[in-house]
Amino acid sequence: MTTDHESRATESAIDGLMALSRLMNAVVAHTLSDVADVVSVPQLRILVMLYDDSPLNLTTIAARLGVDRSNASRPTDKLVVARLVRRNDDKDDRRNAALTLTPKGRRLVDSLLESRREIFAQIVEKLAHGDREQLAFSVSALLNVVDHGHVDLEGVGSESILPWIR
Repeated sequence: MTTDHESRATESAIDGLMALSRLMNAVVAHTLSDVADVVSVPQLRILVMLYDDSPLNLTTIAARLGVDRSNASRPTDKLVVARLVRRNDDKDDRRNAALTLTPKGRRLVDSLLESRREIFAQIVEKLAHGDREQLAFSVSALLNVVDHGHVDLEGVGSESILPWIR
């Protein structure tokens, strides 16, 4: 049974996360504008996937994007043509090509992430030391709940958000 105090604390935490979400969206939108003339949002998602976990094949990329292979193939092909992604064909099965970032692709993602890091650094530097520690602890606790499957995000909204997180 939840008390009024627990309910207010829960609502306050949710309101704080909603405000944080607006901040995060603003930072992401700002840094996306730096690469908007180079890659689309789906292409950027592919680059970040490969940045975090490489090599991947097209089937895995499609699954993480939540689309079929053909819808993942087009943006991936454009990234190969732009020399941001390298396709290493499997001699036995072309459909199982290993996709990796090229140095140019890695530099693009590095630049985007560094821009975000600089914005966050400016914000965090304004916090008192104790508030920084509390923020680090709270973020770690929140991510721990998500990372260890303590919450079912599959049923939230019209589709799973897990491919966006991982």
